[in-house]
Amino acid sequence: MKHLRLTFYLGMALLMILMACAPSTSTQTAPPPAGNEAGSSSAQASSESSPSASPVNLAPPEMKVGSTFLYADGSLLVAVPAGPFTMGQGGIDNPIHQVTLSDFWIYRTKVTNAQFAYCVSQGGCTPPNPRNNKGYADPLKSQDPVTGVKYDQAAAYCAFVHGRLPTEAEWEKAARGPDGNIYPWGDGSPTCDLLNFNDCTGGTTRVNQYPQGKSYYTAFDMEGNTFEWTADWYKADYYSISPANDPTGPEKGSQRSVRSSAFNSGGNQTPAAMRFFSRPEDDRANLGFRCVVLDPTYFAPFCNYPATYDTDGVGGGPSGPQTKVDCPSLGIQQTPGCNENNPSTIVTFNGPSGSTITAPPPPGCQPTNNPNQYTCTKDGTLQICSSCTVTTTSQPQCPDGYAYDAASKSCIPNHGSSSGQCLPGFVLGEGDHPPVLTTNTPVPGAVNQCCSTGAGSSGVTLSEAPTPTCPAGTFFDGTQCIGTQIIYPYCKTTGVNLNSCTPENNTCNLDPASCVGSCVYFDPATCSCKYNPNC
Repeated sequence: MKHLRLTFYLGMALLMILMACAPSTSTQTAPPPAGNEAGSSSAQASSESSPSASPVNLAPPEMKVGSTFLYADGSLLVAVPAGPFTMGQGGIDNPIHQVTLSDFWIYRTKVTNAQFAYCVSQGGCTPPNPRNNKGYADPLKSQDPVTGVKYDQAAAYCAFVHGRLPTEAEWEKAARGPDGNIYPWGDGSPTCDLLNFNDCTGGTTRVNQYPQGKSYYTAFDMEGNTFEWTADWYKADYYSISPANDPTGPEKGSQRSVRSSAFNSGGNQTPAAMRFFSRPEDDRANLGFRCVVLDPTYFAPFCNYPATYDTDGVGGGPSGPQTKVDCPSLGIQQTPGCNENNPSTIVTFNGPSGSTITAPPPPGCQPTNNPNQYTCTKDGTLQICSSCTVTTTSQPQCPDGYAYDAASKSCIPNHGSSSGQCLPGFVLGEGDHPPVLTTNTPVPGAVNQCCSTGAGSSGVTLSEAPTPTCPAGTFFDGTQCIGTQIIYPYCKTTGVNLNSCTPENNTCNLDPASCVGSCVYFDPATCSCKYNPNC
């Protein structure tokens, strides 16, 4: 369509006036919301004093390399400032080229099972496929990345926390840095102390278990542990025709782009520029995701937060001695035998006083006159449980935006909120420790409010908090967050092992298939099931 020159100049003048009057924003958009492998195409320690002793600035966190911010679901956001970076590694589908991106914040870690479970509990997400996430309901896997989720399920979680999946370009910049590192940590070859790959562990691990492999922007697990969904549709030649600024992928397609690598990926799949893809309706046991956030202050802070020890980079890195977990020695010994022609086994439990013993009820197992000893005549499961002792010798740490309060032994917010949003399950109220505004940098609309579980001005009651109460990758022991897994209760479990008693005519009538259990085997010499003592 053609326009008269005068009309053009008048229109341009009007546009310039409107732009001058409009508020400045940095919002960007992305499309709405992959194994053994997905398809491949070629804080310092805080002071012990109360933060009310000094004024704080309520302004949003600074967008610069190294900035972090505790987000509403316990994730730590890391800043990725605007600017160019080197993308690609060569080839038709992955040419080396310069891309310029706007500011964004990205999750330091992959979304965990615990975080996803909270979203499910609040109706914002649907459960993962149990076939591809066998650890979803296991407390010992709560801080592992969630897997078994389709593309739409990953996108739904990010929307639940007022974020979105990263574009493919955003993910690569967060992983490689501005200068195109081969790997997140630099150009050195991958090893098992930098990332979880090549079946170093045989499965997923805690999302912040490899801080030494963090990226230029301090993001963890950008390679290894699990692949990650991104927002883009996949097209092999997209980056030969993509825009130089904020590319968001093709408008449509049949496959979604997938990045990172997994616990069972070979070293050749770990360069951060590698592209993969998967059908959006598929879920995998080694495919997870992380989110991007454009407005980190959309949610109000938590009213208080447990102090963190041995943080592995979440909420500050303590120096000196770290958290120590001592678990007791537990044992279950079995001595199979026969009472005439009836098989039985004598079971003896070993552990500290106060251990909890579980054995099949009578007539399966009968207690003997000896303490912690039973005679069992039927199959069943035996278990002894105790607890571990946790010693925290490092200094208490607090996530960015919080300071340690010695009186309450918890972290309290030193910033307010101008929007007053809380995740489902929380309510907005006044905190016990309202922030102190600086006189020279007031923030219009800032309020001394924080999110609690409805406990009023006392803030969050940690024992009742419906969300994970610790930064992603750490564990809550009832009073504090620690970076080392507490196995509580700590248990040892085995199955009852029964011998088969040989009849008087020495004919072996025992079916070898009846010797059930990973530690039980059939011994033809004695016509019996035997227990492997080294198991």
